[in-house]
Amino acid sequence: MMAMLVLMILILIASQIRISTITDARIARNQGTLSNMDLVIESAFLKVYEDLKADAAEDSGGGEGGGSAPGGLGGGGAPDAGGGGATDSSKDGWARPGRTEINELQLRFYFQDEDSKYNILSMLTEDEEEAEKARDRVARILDLCREGTDADIDGGDAESMADAMLAHMQQRSNSMLPRPTLLSDDEDNEDLGLPMSLREFVVLPEFHPSHFRDYRDEEGNVVHSIGSFLTLWTSLTTVDEASGGSGPANPSGGTPSGAGAAPSGSGGLGSGAGADEASQAGSSPLSDDGDSIPGGADNTPGDSAGATPSAADTDAAPKININRAPVAVLKSLMDDRDVSSNFWDALIEYRNEEDETETDDSEDPPVDEFGNEIVVRQIFNAVNDLAQLDGWENLEPIVQAELRALLTVKSDVFSVFITARRRTAESDDTEFFIDEQAVEEDEQLGLDLLRTVRCVLWRRTSGEEAEIIPLVRWEVLDYVPFEVLDYPGEER
Repeated sequence: MMAMLVLMILILIASQIRISTITDARIARNQGTLSNMDLVIESAFLKVYEDLKADAAEDSGGGEGGGSAPGGLGGGGAPDAGGGGATDSSKDGWARPGRTEINELQLRFYFQDEDSKYNILSMLTEDEEEAEKARDRVARILDLCREGTDADIDGGDAESMADAMLAHMQQRSNSMLPRPTLLSDDEDNEDLGLPMSLREFVVLPEFHPSHFRDYRDEEGNVVHSIGSFLTLWTSLTTVDEASGGSGPANPSGGTPSGAGAAPSGSGGLGSGAGADEASQAGSSPLSDDGDSIPGGADNTPGDSAGATPSAADTDAAPKININRAPVAVLKSLMDDRDVSSNFWDALIEYRNEEDETETDDSEDPPVDEFGNEIVVRQIFNAVNDLAQLDGWENLEPIVQAELRALLTVKSDVFSVFITARRRTAESDDTEFFIDEQAVEEDEQLGLDLLRTVRCVLWRRTSGEEAEIIPLVRWEVLDYVPFEVLDYPGEER
């Protein structure tokens, strides 16, 4: 009996040692894989930088608006409201999610241009009437952005959320959050404090962490983060430009305001972007001479203004790219009594129609991330192209002028999402991007090792020169973003 008991104890001890050893080996292998993912993602970001600069150079060299270098990104020089100039649209390479494989790691690329979103800092403009309009736009966007899902935000909650965001920015001295020293701080108005990221609002009672992530509800409907519709990273200028120093001229032609000053005009306050989320990533603020400071995980978070609020000229105010803006953003820009929903429906329909002029048999047709041929859509080459839409002539001239001041056809700031994935099932040899449905089902199971990183980049152009300034250098996300579609019901 004693011998049997000793044998059983030895078997249990050996089994425990084996389980612990296997577990430790798996943890070490996963840690090594995550480190490899970080290196691969960093390499992909460096490629993105070069593609952005190359594409800007191509656009400034006289290429037609909306074009993009092979495998590159779109956009470039300043748009011409009357026609011509560079544009950013669905025709650009960056506008389509892509997939590839590097070092046995499967990568998915997804881009959001921040210029397709509404800048919440517009609520801080000095013009009280325009500030109230901006606050109403934010409330309407929150009300519409999750419509049709289990996570829909009702009108009353949206109003409360917009008011809470505004109060948080205007009463920072009463905030429970530690207040860093920012370039945008105003000695004459200590209560004014620009947020470093949208996620900063998660501490407010009106918000929940689920508001800041993409996921599927119980019915399988895609629920988007409010960050897919709202931003604070547009209409940027450097500290050097804002202080009136040397450097590239302000593209708007306006006179830059001082750091931390809120410009007047219909568009509102320019973005105070340039910092990372303090809790998740390093920052890449700009130095006082306008040069970028290399970012990284060990950097001290900089200003919510690595670039400062822009000029007091309305042309420098945050504008929204009509080729890329989500439906919820477009329909929230104006009151229904001024611009009916039918006009916005006509705009969405126009930019989803096939562009029959783009028929060049000598070039390979564009494909999606799964290799399927896609239809080339129509785009707006200038804001004045809105006159082609039914209902434009019925708008009051003052409404038309306000729309022109709010809209653009180009983008300067991009959120780049890269998701690295490695299968954990040794016997699963399924190809990564052969079947769209199979890939979607596989990703929803959540059995693979994933790493999703976001980088926010400012493409700053001056003449034919372009530089890429990271505003958020590296941010690890706890979700995989979904593409915002004009007609999601037909494709999901």
